[in-house]
Amino acid sequence: MAITRSEAARLALQLANRTWGYPSAGEELVILEDWVVESDSAWAFTYNTRSFVETGDVMRALGVGNGPIIVVKSSGAVHQMPSAYSAREALRVWDKAEWD
Repeated sequence: MAITRSEAARLALQLANRTWGYPSAGEELVILEDWVVESDSAWAFTYNTRSFVETGDVMRALGVGNGPIIVVKSSGAVHQMPSAYSAREALRVWDKAEWD
């Protein structure tokens, strides 16, 4: 079951919301579209709070730990990667390891 990029973004956001307990108190998480990275096998999505994205105020950003989320194109499997990785690095590690 191959999935589309928009379906993958929705799945990534669902995992991020579950992980961080959003939406809450008028705040929500959003995918940083300019930071999405794609390979032949998967996408890597970066995310943060809408208020941080709109204002740039670091006090409104997520704390440490919001690593990229990998979504596998062929299956829709979703995997949280360590926050030590950028989206590009996470996808490179993912593709090399072939974890799906």
